[in-house]
Amino acid sequence: MFSLDRDALYRLDAAVKYCENVLSKLNSIKEQLNNDSLLNKLVEGVRMHELYILNFKKFLNNEIDWIPPKYTQCNFGKIYYSIDKNYIAKTYGEAAASMFERIGNIHMSFHETAEECLKCKNNQEFKMLIVELASKSSMLVDMALRLSAMLSRN
Repeated sequence: MFSLDRDALYRLDAAVKYCENVLSKLNSIKEQLNNDSLLNKLVEGVRMHELYILNFKKFLNNEIDWIPPKYTQCNFGKIYYSIDKNYIAKTYGEAAASMFERIGNIHMSFHETAEECLKCKNNQEFKMLIVELASKSSMLVDMALRLSAMLSRN
């Protein structure tokens, strides 16, 4: 496994910062909707995603002994897969259900990239995978924010 250089650390730190910014916006939406249970789950899911990134970074830096969980076993995944997509479609409409499904696809892809990082044998490829991982993380939390905004309009 490769050590994190300054650029890779910056990318992961930026992903964490983006999670924090989105969490602030999500909390604002959540307060406006009197703690809607679906929004609560989305906010908690983003918090858990942020924690995953922090743990992944520490793991890559040999700061903690941690086994990165699979996408269905991470805390975000446990929350995500506890939500009924049919409930979202019936309650908020097909557009919301479609966005929810895209979140799941991005989440799965994020974990696939994390696994590729762990198997990587080439330093340049590792750096590119970290960039890809940070990008997918941003897409994931951005989609959660967009879904929350959509839910707040319904």
